[in-house]
Amino acid sequence: MPCINSLLVLVVATGATQIVNAQSTLLLQEEFNKVAGPFSPGSSTVYDPAITTGVGQWMVANNRPDFNSIPGQVEFANGQARLWDHANSAVGGYLNLYHEIPYWPTNWTLTVEVYIDQANFNSRPVPEIFTQAQSERFPGETSRGIQVNSNQMLVLRDPVSMVDTNYQMHMHRWHSIEVFSTPSGSELRAWQSGTGSRPSLPLATGISLEELRHVFFACPNYQNFDWSVGMVKVECHDVVGPVLGIDNFIENQIATLTLSNASALESVGFAYSLAGPGPSTVKAGPCGLINVNLGAPIQILATAQTNSAGVASITTGIPNGSFAMPVWVQALDLKTCQPSNGIATTIGG
Repeated sequence: MPCINSLLVLVVATGATQIVNAQSTLLLQEEFNKVAGPFSPGSSTVYDPAITTGVGQWMVANNRPDFNSIPGQVEFANGQARLWDHANSAVGGYLNLYHEIPYWPTNWTLTVEVYIDQANFNSRPVPEIFTQAQSERFPGETSRGIQVNSNQMLVLRDPVSMVDTNYQMHMHRWHSIEVFSTPSGSELRAWQSGTGSRPSLPLATGISLEELRHVFFACPNYQNFDWSVGMVKVECHDVVGPVLGIDNFIENQIATLTLSNASALESVGFAYSLAGPGPSTVKAGPCGLINVNLGAPIQILATAQTNSAGVASITTGIPNGSFAMPVWVQALDLKTCQPSNGIATTIGG
């Protein structure tokens, strides 16, 4: 199995998560050098069988059975996959280009490059990039992934909500988009390809997107769209060492911090800083001097005992007047003296 998809971890990886044996699958960089198509699912009132493109394992399909649709075309050329409305005639439905992921990792990173040449954002935005897609073609799934809203802003779509960002998907430019997901959360980053650089902090965070079942490019077809995909990269991660996750860091509420993958039935510690991500060297009880991703002064929150699975949780009240305050959090396995990933967050209100 290329990925371990049964590893029970809680991760919000804005810090130094230990990742080993990361395995990458480049789905498009070489495959898209092939010239193929254009392919069209044609008009349909049913879920017609998907059409193989002959380019790796990529398939093209019409994904809406509820009305007669002319979904447009997909073609491969110049190292890109292009999804477009031929003759400006699309009247509904979904044009889909997708690649199934056979091993369904739960700790993964998806990176894509997208170029929008033409889109009617006032009607129904494109593109939509899903890692699971709600449809009769994929029963039991709930749509999750990336969308662009009517203001051309990038949106993270987790299983229960839509998380807006302030990143604008300008047309006629290449954009790099990265989604990172683990069982405890997801992160979205984006930057202009070639001229920008990958931001250290995410544009948005959400709940887990769960298994990466397929890379799924969808066009809700309301005429006049044309966009291209230049690269798709899937990385699945095996995570080792203690992994920290946080939840509900909101003013006047009770937050939860959970450490997993730590030593079983042993003591662990939780700490935070308001001064930044460090690094700092501190004395940590039986561990002596260790390096942490917290800036001085460092405040100890609590110690706790892990259960037989190596998991420990604590709760703490978030005080009044702390809204929008940046906080850095980290935990420590006091048996192995190995710090967890560090988390940078901002208190919500």
